[in-house]
Amino acid sequence: MIGRILLLITLLSPFPFYGQIFPDLTSQHFFDNLGEDIPTAITRDNQGFIYLGGNSVIPDEMDPNCANIWLIKVSPAGEIYWEHEVRLNGCEELRDMVATRDGGLIFVGVTGSIVNGEEQGSEEYGGNYFAGKIDSLGQLDWIQSYGGSQLDQAYGLAEGLYREYMLVGSTHSPDGQVGKHIGMSDLWTLKVDTRGQPRFSQVLGSPGNDWGTSVDLTREGDYLVAGYTQPDNRSDQKGNGWILRMMPSGEILWNKQMGKPYGGYFADVKATTNGQVVAAGYRLNEEGNRDFWWVKLDENGEIIWQRTLRGADQEQLTSLDITEDGGLIMGGYSEYLQGGGPYTKGGDDFWLVRTDSMGRVMWRKTFGGMNHERCKGVIAYEPGVYYAVGEKVNRFTRGETGANHDYWMLRVEERSEVSINASIFVRANDLRIDRLQPTRFRAVCDYGDRYLWDFGDGTTSEEPNPLKTYHISGTYEVKLTVFVNDNCQQTVTLERLLEVW
Repeated sequence: MIGRILLLITLLSPFPFYGQIFPDLTSQHFFDNLGEDIPTAITRDNQGFIYLGGNSVIPDEMDPNCANIWLIKVSPAGEIYWEHEVRLNGCEELRDMVATRDGGLIFVGVTGSIVNGEEQGSEEYGGNYFAGKIDSLGQLDWIQSYGGSQLDQAYGLAEGLYREYMLVGSTHSPDGQVGKHIGMSDLWTLKVDTRGQPRFSQVLGSPGNDWGTSVDLTREGDYLVAGYTQPDNRSDQKGNGWILRMMPSGEILWNKQMGKPYGGYFADVKATTNGQVVAAGYRLNEEGNRDFWWVKLDENGEIIWQRTLRGADQEQLTSLDITEDGGLIMGGYSEYLQGGGPYTKGGDDFWLVRTDSMGRVMWRKTFGGMNHERCKGVIAYEPGVYYAVGEKVNRFTRGETGANHDYWMLRVEERSEVSINASIFVRANDLRIDRLQPTRFRAVCDYGDRYLWDFGDGTTSEEPNPLKTYHISGTYEVKLTVFVNDNCQQTVTLERLLEVW
């Protein structure tokens, strides 16, 4: 066997599955402020710039847990164009943001600061809706707060057709700009003009707990609002995901509660280009654990389909976007569980899930390491290219202060099975080897998670570079299948039969 040369046996044909794709992490960037940095949203403008927004907890002797809002505008390559930190006289938390048609950025959340002069209520005051506008140069244009004497939190935001913005969230207040109170907490929709001045307010809900988490604009100019409703405030009563369609005037065209018998929750909603509705969040299963959950409704609120995906423990989708082919890209996280299988990295896991137009999973992928990572937002940037943002613990940033969380932006591109580019190396001279002589086979590929060899004599191997011994002389067809992720594979075969002497 001495002196045998190394032969490269090239690919004959790809595995004959149509449309196999898998995700490839092509770049990642970390953005670090002075404290703990927790992103909550990602969006893009019509020029291709990407905006990251969230909260930065700056160490402070007066209030070590007080958060400020941190906004960043970056290029697709991760280069910072501008950044802006909103620091007032209290604490603020950003929940959502939208790149506006005039080249600016509007953001919403909850504030504990005195923004409009007088505090909105009594000593029990807990916080107000909070909205601000950044101009195209990254400068603060205006900032406003809204609410009553109790806690009011904005979670979702959409830009309307008629020079307006719609804010949705939850309110505990019976007074102020809210005006009335129905249950423990209510869904509050608030429309403001382009300077942040209130135009319209409406409270919706039940005697229990209700709130809005997301809002989107339909092609007709109506608003889709998603959230959660628990009409009965009993501790044993599970709440459901809630979607409603509202005209600009505030008239409710339809509303839909989903999630029975165990309960559910919607975190994000989007209007499709053909008038349909998609939403994502979590649904409780029979064991009381959360599963990833996504649904599609028609323009009248009737269910077209709904899907769930069960992971290792507790799962929640936090964000979704619609892909060019009518499918979905969704981001979320799975809570910590040791020994949870191939998708468990350690700590809380950062998830991306891609579906086709029928909601069927095309691929899924976790990113991160042994610490906690959570996906907070995802966008379909261009066909086959996605950006996601989440929190990640990095021991190499601000390690001495213990402030380790950073904004983490990922660029993920889809590849087909052809991109696996698999081939076989075997140490043989003219594809001839000796019987009883161990021979090294090598799998060569650009991508590969698992391997399956078929040596043609009834034996197989799952090693990438197995050492094989044939015991019977003859000719054998050798095949290699390379698997990527859990749904993409490519099979290659030696260019001719292997001869064993």
